[in-house]
Amino acid sequence: MPFELSAGGTYGELLAAIGERFGERFPPNTWDPVTRRFHEHVRGMQQGIPLRDPNEVLAPDEEVTFLVGIAGG
Repeated sequence: MPFELSAGGTYGELLAAIGERFGERFPPNTWDPVTRRFHEHVRGMQQGIPLRDPNEVLAPDEEVTFLVGIAGG
């Protein structure tokens, strides 16, 4: 799903945009509507590097992948 961010857009800005578009649709165990962040077991990654800091500037025109940890065996 493409998102348009301003030049120098941050991971936090991306999360806010995701929350505005889809926040109400996420299961409560994946998205926190108060902080507008994914819960700890949902990891964002760009170019194979984990995104942790909401102030981290994203590389322009690059894909951010979200991985959801699933327990089981």
